Amino acid sequence: MRNDPFAQRSIRWRMFVLFCATAGALLAVCYAGFYLLFERVVREQLDRRLGEVAAPIIADLVLDPEEKDVDLLDIPDEYFE
Repeated sequence: MRNDPFAQRSIRWRMFVLFCATAGALLAVCYAGFYLLFERVVREQLDRRLGEVAAPIIADLVLDPEEKDVDLLDIPDEYFE
């Protein structure tokens, strides 16, 4: 082992960079795993809630498809027909 201060700094620098790269890679893997896990759960919950909210509207439309209840809401460009 040499007593050269630049060699020690270089080894320290390499260890620091290696540590940061490893920590960054682990954080990226954890983030990706949590994203994949929660993305599915959130999508399923959103689909379920939309189904619950849409059920009365669909039932009303089935009973009288010619009725224009949406026009009475006074919310232009906020409802997709």
